[in-house]
Amino acid sequence: MKSIKYCLIVGALLCATLILLFIVAKKETVSNPALDYKVKEIESSLTEQGSDENKGDREEENTVSINNTTYPDELAKALRDHDSEDRKEELRQSYYAQRDGADAKMTFHVTNSKGQNVSNASIRVSFIVTDEKHTTREGTTDENGVFIAEGKTAYRVVLMMEKDGYYATLVRHTFGKSRGDYLKDGKWLPWNQTFEVTLKEKHNPIPMYVKNMEIILPKTDGSFGFDFQVGDLVAPHGKGEFADMLFTYIFNKPPAGEQEYYAHMTFEGVSEKDGMILMQFDIPLPNKYPSPNEYPSVYEAPTEGYENQFEMFKRFTMQAELEKSELTEKDYLVFRSRVVTDDNGGIVSANYGKIYFISYGGTPKSPDGGFVKMQYYFNPTPNDRNIEYDPAENLFDKVKFRGMQP
Repeated sequence: MKSIKYCLIVGALLCATLILLFIVAKKETVSNPALDYKVKEIESSLTEQGSDENKGDREEENTVSINNTTYPDELAKALRDHDSEDRKEELRQSYYAQRDGADAKMTFHVTNSKGQNVSNASIRVSFIVTDEKHTTREGTTDENGVFIAEGKTAYRVVLMMEKDGYYATLVRHTFGKSRGDYLKDGKWLPWNQTFEVTLKEKHNPIPMYVKNMEIILPKTDGSFGFDFQVGDLVAPHGKGEFADMLFTYIFNKPPAGEQEYYAHMTFEGVSEKDGMILMQFDIPLPNKYPSPNEYPSVYEAPTEGYENQFEMFKRFTMQAELEKSELTEKDYLVFRSRVVTDDNGGIVSANYGKIYFISYGGTPKSPDGGFVKMQYYFNPTPNDRNIEYDPAENLFDKVKFRGMQP
């Protein structure tokens, strides 16, 4: 009996030891968490877009012989549809480039917002073939602000660039988008093209009231004031105390027998000198939104050029969009509010801010009204035109809204 107990105890100890060794071994094989998450996130989104045409674990391909040459079945079918030898060669190169990758060489010339060369900027270039296969080149720009990278890609390249005292810049490039020759002898064209890239300096980031929010409007055809500093509609519809801007949503439902809908959204300044300026982001924004380390807008609000109203509309049916005029993914608004003037109409005091990414429409939350979504930035200091936001200093809530784009 004692020997049986002894065997059970020894067996239990051996099992525990094996489990411990397995856990340790598993920990040692965990991937390096220090990998640049910004590039990794973009790489992931890009490879998801091309997952149907480029799979890491590709199933065995069916092959077909044409003129004593063996081709994958998919390519063979495409070749049979064309008589031109030039077109066939283009198809062959494009197929194998997207499946296995083709060589690419790129030169990046990095300057600051004044056009001056930026040396010693850290650069990471990812040449993507599939979700499982990509090549990364890392280094720094030389004294002329130049960095050259080569790699094999199915057509997509991601560049991340950083330097102390600057905002990060992310650039995506897709080969083969333009008509004409874009592949030759297994190389993407143009070969060794120079890309001009701007690395924007950090000037004077400041605390601001910043929110990405949905605002529910109680009814259509009515104007509702919104307080940027409080982040709510003004009383009696919300907790706001001072109207920085008026929102008006109009929605026309078609009469019986007709199918065309019409929606209209107006942003309006409260006083005559309040207003907005439509501007364009000066860096490309991947996936619509900038990363928390990029800076896409101007540093200071302009002194002139404000329009009292900004209007958006769309006409549509349940099947199709007919017409629209809205803020695009390339646009944003700079606004001026709380304007105080002297007896001659000169501006004595004003506040400034900016608005990214506006959307609007009907909502079940307000059957008789609508909604407007936006990401806005409000500088509470009168006469300070600085709109360069410090993401670590959100005046609403530093924890809840940490990481909002500058």
